[in-house]
Amino acid sequence: MSVGELEQALTSAQKAVDLNPTIAKTQTVLGFAYLLQINTVDAKSVFHEAILLDQADPMPRLGLGLALIREGQLEAGRIELEIAASLDPGNSLIRSYLGKAYFEEKRYSTAETQFELAKERDPFDPTPWFYDAIQKQTQNRPVEALRDIQKSIELNDNRAVYRSRLLLDQDQAGRSSSLARIYDNLGFEKRAIMETAKSLAYDPSNHSAHRFLSDAYTNIPRHEIARVSGIAASTAVTAVD
Repeated sequence: MSVGELEQALTSAQKAVDLNPTIAKTQTVLGFAYLLQINTVDAKSVFHEAILLDQADPMPRLGLGLALIREGQLEAGRIELEIAASLDPGNSLIRSYLGKAYFEEKRYSTAETQFELAKERDPFDPTPWFYDAIQKQTQNRPVEALRDIQKSIELNDNRAVYRSRLLLDQDQAGRSSSLARIYDNLGFEKRAIMETAKSLAYDPSNHSAHRFLSDAYTNIPRHEIARVSGIAASTAVTAVD
């Protein structure tokens, strides 16, 4: 999973469960393998089985919460994330996802509390900084958002133990794309375009970056071809996804 080989990951996880279906950890890994393939139905079933096997393990609760949110069941998913956080209060990643759920519910102050707790629990994790930046940008706090997204980019490679170089580059591309939008909000249009180009250098398939670059060219004279090219690229990437 860490290098993006999802089919092989699923096969390995299924084999582990076949060898011993009574271990909660193997069930949990299988659940995440299904979740990464957007198979939320099987993911939920496996996470429920893992919870029955070990009710003190927060990870199947995290997985179940994410699967429910993916299906649009935000409140039910958030409740599972709250249970996961209560089982492991020191887990930065769980706090980050719980904060994101509160953000989706527009409970901004509660979300920010979770992001701050996540930053305290793991100062080297870029995730809470990234989500907090998105929230602050939504709240029209672009200067604070800029600080947080820059910190997230600075910490990006700390996830190397979990991610391949390719996936780290995709993470970096997403953060650079968000940084470009913040610069645009601050009125630094040229810097925004530069950051978007950097995002596409990291990941040419980044739909958001293509769309933003196309929009950025709207007000620049003699850039009609570049704008149309950006729209076409954005549409092509969406179709592939």
